[in-house]
Amino acid sequence: MGEEKKELGRSEGDSPKPAKEFLIRWMADALRRTMVHYGYWLKELEYQFGMKAALEIEKEVAETNFAIQAKRFAKILNIELHDSLPAVLYRVEEKQLEELLDALCLNWLANDGVRFQAIEKIFGMFDAKQCNDTCWTRFSPYEAYRIKTLLGLPDQGGVGGAQNSPPIPSLCTYQQAGDCGRKNRFFYFPNDRVPRPDRSPA
Repeated sequence: MGEEKKELGRSEGDSPKPAKEFLIRWMADALRRTMVHYGYWLKELEYQFGMKAALEIEKEVAETNFAIQAKRFAKILNIELHDSLPAVLYRVEEKQLEELLDALCLNWLANDGVRFQAIEKIFGMFDAKQCNDTCWTRFSPYEAYRIKTLLGLPDQGGVGGAQNSPPIPSLCTYQQAGDCGRKNRFFYFPNDRVPRPDRSPA
């Protein structure tokens, strides 16, 4: 075990320079810690100032941060950017972009399921569901805000406003929202909790 750790963290000859594999793993972990820190930061922001203020501040912070980080990575990796996004994405066929988005959606669902099962394994189904449901009470307003912002929907637009928008899927969407009057991948409602115009959400 000790020898394994030594090989992972050091180059040959006991040089203080980290080995390539260790650098790669450290970079992946740095991204992970950045995401976790971002989540804690947003949680505290909501606690201190409320959801509305948290959403507005997060919008400004995310846009600024993304542009800064994308520019830094692009410079190191020699990646062409277009509006702070990899320019190569604009040259990819739309079908392939849809497949990539589907993969992101599936990864989101897998991530949600892995977390649920990890909690269930240790604390049981009741606590896992409680964590899940509480998380949704915080995430749903955020996702709704992001959809509204991305599509330029009006305040209090409701399902009708969404129906008049382009059929663009949300970041965590994979189920079709047929109940909303047309086929698109716009909403994600677990357990078939799709709000219909003729009934109130459960």
